[in-house]
Amino acid sequence: MDSLITSTAVALARGRNELDGRSGLQEVDLTIHFRVGLRDGQLIEVSDSLMGDVWRGIISSVEHRFDGRQALTLLRVERQ
Repeated sequence: MDSLITSTAVALARGRNELDGRSGLQEVDLTIHFRVGLRDGQLIEVSDSLMGDVWRGIISSVEHRFDGRQALTLLRVERQ
């Protein structure tokens, strides 16, 4: 905890500022083959074969699904 946060009001203001600082990010949904070890807040590198681009983002959610034929991992990634 930051020593400058001395009250609830200050803590709430700090939290709002931290969240507002991320407003320029684009949310991207990715579906990949099942993968363990991925977690919220993790920085990943994505190689986009369609666009021929490599970019980095932060995982904001991880979901696993099994449709009877294959296991999938669904990621929501925030990128700049």
